[in-house]
Amino acid sequence: MRSDTTLPQAKDLNFFISKLKKTLYYNTKSPNSTDANIAIGTYFVTAILQRTLWDHTQKFTNKQKRAIVNLINRGKNYVSHSIFNNKPYGYKDLEFRVTALYQDVDIFAHSMNEFNDRRLQKWILSDINMHPYIENLDDISLKKEMYISILGRMEDYNISIKNSDFCISTIIDTPQAINNNVSQVCRDAYCKYFLFNGPSVAYPLSHRALNIMLRRNCRRCHLQSPKEDDMMIDQLCAFMYREAVYIARRGYFARDIFLEHVALCAIMGYKEFFRMHWFYKAASWMNNAGCIQENRNFLLNQTKQYKDIANDTKTITMYTKHLQRTLLNECHEHEMSVLSVFLANAVRYTAEFMQN
Repeated sequence: MRSDTTLPQAKDLNFFISKLKKTLYYNTKSPNSTDANIAIGTYFVTAILQRTLWDHTQKFTNKQKRAIVNLINRGKNYVSHSIFNNKPYGYKDLEFRVTALYQDVDIFAHSMNEFNDRRLQKWILSDINMHPYIENLDDISLKKEMYISILGRMEDYNISIKNSDFCISTIIDTPQAINNNVSQVCRDAYCKYFLFNGPSVAYPLSHRALNIMLRRNCRRCHLQSPKEDDMMIDQLCAFMYREAVYIARRGYFARDIFLEHVALCAIMGYKEFFRMHWFYKAASWMNNAGCIQENRNFLLNQTKQYKDIANDTKTITMYTKHLQRTLLNECHEHEMSVLSVFLANAVRYTAEFMQN
């Protein structure tokens, strides 16, 4: 496994391109039947690779360049199918409004930050009370079972999946920017409260960051001001970094949230998230088909918690059957979607810093 103290090399770039090709090809094998999680992940992958090609095309061999161009084209094809598949449902449909954001890959690629160093430091070292568990995360004394329990209680931490999805769907209400170099005010009558207030831990952190980032990168708009929005993303990603480090130090027991935290904040260019051993570790979870599962012990513990609070035999049986189906399925869609973004970030980082 590669050390974080050595600069990436061309062989690392080839490795990450090959791994990304496997998982992206699997994710996009059925463009006529698109999935919402795969669509947003593929949109991010396409934008990251587009930006990488713009910035570093002279560094690539012809073979590497062809591979990246093929991945970009495959991603664009899947995303365009997702937009087309949802078009008949019309503007009132949430997924139609979300996929409509994906029409322009270039604006997202253009809006991505350069790599930045130490921008998160003051937040990583801060004593802001983002949530009650931060000290236990930092010293890794928080029990895995407790963290798994927290993951299942997103609605307790200010923003739910339902609110997050709705807020993403409202981004389309802000028109596309006339000038991509100037930030406009986002049209919003509901979401700013959820996105700028805590407490937040685990998925609420990443969904707040995702919402603000999509506004910034897809519509070149801000909710407070460009500076305040960027500062909020800094703060959220600092706490997401602290969680990612906790999960890594505890043996990567929660893969999906680890991949999601790193994938999203790496898009923003924070160098703290670009660790070669993290990239290689995640790649090691893939099977030959390009698939990954959530950690099996995580799934067993999560199901046990659900069954412990169930009050009837029928519900317990339902959880047991769901666990069986999940364990038998080697290809978990959300995990694979965030893995593809994770690996695209690895390609971008390696291209930026690899030794010739």
